[in-house]
Amino acid sequence: MIRAADLIRIVIRQQVRQAHYGVILAIAFGICIYLTMGILGNQIEELIVTDINFIGGVSVVKATLEENYFPGDPPQSFSPAALAELRALPQALSVSASMRRVCWVPMTIGRRHFDLYVLGVDPWFWTTSSILPAEGRLLTAADEDGRSRVCVLGREIAQILFGDGPYVGRILRIHNDNYTVVGIGAGLMLRGNWCFIPLGTAIDRGMSDAAPNRLQLRMRRLEDVEPVARLLPDIVFRHQPAAPMKVEILSEDLRKIQAIVRWVRVLLMLGIVSSLVLGCLGIWQGTVSAVRERTREVGLKLAMGAEQWDIWAQFLGEAVCKSLLGGILGVALGAGCIYAAGLLLQIPVGWARFGQDSLLCVGAATLVGTIGGMVPAVAASRMDAVHALRYE
Repeated sequence: MIRAADLIRIVIRQQVRQAHYGVILAIAFGICIYLTMGILGNQIEELIVTDINFIGGVSVVKATLEENYFPGDPPQSFSPAALAELRALPQALSVSASMRRVCWVPMTIGRRHFDLYVLGVDPWFWTTSSILPAEGRLLTAADEDGRSRVCVLGREIAQILFGDGPYVGRILRIHNDNYTVVGIGAGLMLRGNWCFIPLGTAIDRGMSDAAPNRLQLRMRRLEDVEPVARLLPDIVFRHQPAAPMKVEILSEDLRKIQAIVRWVRVLLMLGIVSSLVLGCLGIWQGTVSAVRERTREVGLKLAMGAEQWDIWAQFLGEAVCKSLLGGILGVALGAGCIYAAGLLLQIPVGWARFGQDSLLCVGAATLVGTIGGMVPAVAASRMDAVHALRYE
C-alpha cells in the first residue's frame, strides 16, 4: 500500500504536469461570487434601498394620526414609549416623528411673493428621508432638547432668500422670530421652498398642529415593509389610546422593485451553481481523460504490484486536489473582492462570517472534487493489467 507522503507528492506533481487551469478557475470564480454576495449582500441591499429611497421612498412606512377627521376627538400625538419600541425594531433603520401639517409662512422678496414650507422634525428625520448635509450641518438632538431657533434649508430656497452663498449663519425671520441657518440639505424632498426647524421649537413657538403626529419608518430591507406596516398599529396602541391612524406604503412600486431584486438574486445563484456544476463536470472530464492517457502507466503499476486501492487513491486525490486549489483560490479572490468593495462602498465587512463561509466553501469544493473524480478513479483501479499494458 502506498504511503501517504508518497501519495501527496505524486498528486501534487500531477497537478503541475496536467495544468487543468480552466477547471480550477471555474470553481474559484463560483466560490468568489458566493463569498462576495454572502458577506456583502445585506450591506449592498441596504445601499440599494437607500438609492431607491432617493427615487421614490418605497422602503418607508408612513403613519399619521387623523383625529381631525372626527370632530370632538382631542389632539393626538405618538407617545415616547411607542416611538421607543418602534426604534427598537431590528427591521427599522430609522424612525422619525414630525408635524403632520406643513406651516405655510408668507414671504416677500422684492416683488416676489411665495410661501415658505416650515416643518418641525426630530433628529432622525434626515436618515429616514435620505437627506444629507450639502453645507454646514443638519439639526441634532441638542437642537431639539434646547428648543433652539435654528433651521435647515434646501439650496433652491436659500438662493431665493439670500442670493449667493455662503448661507450658514444667515438669519431667517419666521412668525416674528429669528432663526439661524445652520445647514443646507441635499435630497429630493428639499426641491421646493422647504425649511426645517426642531420639532420641540415648533411646539414651543405655537405653530399650527405642531405635534409628533406623523411617523416615517425606513426599513433595512424591502421584505420588511409590508409586515411592519401591518404590525405598526398594534405597537402604537399598546402605549396610547386607540385613535384614527392612517398607514401608507407604496405597495405597487414596492412589489415591482422586489421582483427585480428577486430576479437578480436568482440569476446570481444560478451563476454560482453553474460554476460549481461546471467545475464538477470539468473534474470528471479531466479525470476521465487522465485515466485514458495514462492507461499504460496504470497497467505498469498494477503489474509491478500496486494494489487497486493505490490506483483509486491516486486518481481521486488528483481530482480532490484540483477542487481544493480552486477553493483556496476562490477564497483568496473573494477576500480581495470583499476588501475592495468594502473600501469602495464604505460598508462594514463581517470577517468572522467570512472565515466560517470560507471553510464551508472549501468543504463544498472538496465534495465537488470527490463526486467528480470518484467514478473515473474506480474505473482506473479496476483495470486489467494485461489489457492496460497493451493499450495504445
